[in-house]
Amino acid sequence: MSRAAIIGGGGQIGRAVATDLVAAGWDIAVIGRGPPDIPGTVPVIADREDDDALFRAVGEGALLLDCVAFDGTHGAQLARVAPAFDRVVAISSQSVYRDAAGRTLDEAREGGFPDLPVPMTEDQPAVDAGPETYSTRKVAMEQALLAAPNAHVLRPGAIHGAHSR
Repeated sequence: MSRAAIIGGGGQIGRAVATDLVAAGWDIAVIGRGPPDIPGTVPVIADREDDDALFRAVGEGALLLDCVAFDGTHGAQLARVAPAFDRVVAISSQSVYRDAAGRTLDEAREGGFPDLPVPMTEDQPAVDAGPETYSTRKVAMEQALLAAPNAHVLRPGAIHGAHSR
């Protein structure tokens, strides 16, 4: 049976992924600050900053999905623990993209919305990594994480559905 651990599994993305994987027959550990009520999962109360807690929650050879990775520190942590897992996946954001004029969703109120292509591919330029904004922090996370060969980044946009705010 396949195994996975989801950091931030009680949130909107993590809850949906956990529910679908349980339905597909996976063993799922949900790592968070409190136990989510997701039927069929094993709640693990742990600090996501604690590498040892991640190892204990998942064990060797599982998928690790981080729904709350936010900055370069989280990306570096995931890259550091990645060798223990089959795959490490982090949720980023489509907000990392910029248009030809350098406009992003972060600054849309001040400078107008970016003119992004539809459909958009991952070849679209992204903002530079840094601590300045949500998007620059996400790029820093991505760059640090992708140092691991078994790492992947997903950049969703306009997420809606059950458990949306």
